Amino acid sequence: MKPYAGPATVTTPDGATIPVTAHLSTRPSNRDDWAGLLTADDGVALLNVHEGRLLLPDGREAGFVRTAGGVPGGPIQIAGASGEALL
Repeated sequence: MKPYAGPATVTTPDGATIPVTAHLSTRPSNRDDWAGLLTADDGVALLNVHEGRLLLPDGREAGFVRTAGGVPGGPIQIAGASGEALL
């Protein structure tokens, strides 16, 4: 499927919403398996986010887990939750 780059919203397990910029693509091994980078618009809101839900502007939504990253101002790497296709 096509990669996605643009605005998105993260919802954390405690219900907080965080506007982000997402760069996502499917993994070659499985078309339902996706991963990417999220950058918080304020540069720090994702520091303590380890899992959540990602909502794209067109209504697509899926769970994710953080796989790496977490320095102030930098992106975090994420991977889609098992069985939840997004792209």
